[in-house]
Amino acid sequence: MFLKSDQVLANRTIPDSVKAGNHDKLSMSWLPISPKWSTLRKISSIKILSTQRLDASQAKVNQVLAYVQDCCTKMQPVDIGRPVMSLVDPKIVFQDIIHERQKIRLVNHSVAKQANNVLDTLPNLYEENELTMDEIDHLLVDIFDAGTDTTASILESALTELVKNPELIVKAQNEIEKTLGKDFPSIQESDIS
Repeated sequence: MFLKSDQVLANRTIPDSVKAGNHDKLSMSWLPISPKWSTLRKISSIKILSTQRLDASQAKVNQVLAYVQDCCTKMQPVDIGRPVMSLVDPKIVFQDIIHERQKIRLVNHSVAKQANNVLDTLPNLYEENELTMDEIDHLLVDIFDAGTDTTASILESALTELVKNPELIVKAQNEIEKTLGKDFPSIQESDIS
């Protein structure tokens, strides 16, 4: 079915609210399957969201885990938005971040072609004419919106089910111990992929 109907199923009606900001013309989420969509998808999966890139951000993940563990120890509610938003400076819009990074790269040439994170990768893609600044802005919106909203929804649903079904907590703990051992320090990306 998908081989024959993939194009029909992948394309959908675009709400006017999305069209208002030209998000439908520049966003991987709303573009129809096309060469531009394929390019954005490839850049996202290979250059931005690859396992190596995600592993490089493990220190930030550890900060969030430490915050959650501290809240649990103190028996306080966990505001998962707080640590996530602390990883991104909310006072600066995405385009300003990229422009600031470009200024740093002009002064410090050793930083110029590094691609250790999104802030290094995206200016490289802009300089190599693979993406325009508008496409970069919309790609960042796609990534951060999808990542935060989806993650928060899944965590909320999973935790709700675990609280309602304590036997599932025991089952999950047993499965983790069986797979990783009893004294594992934390679960890594490589443990679940």
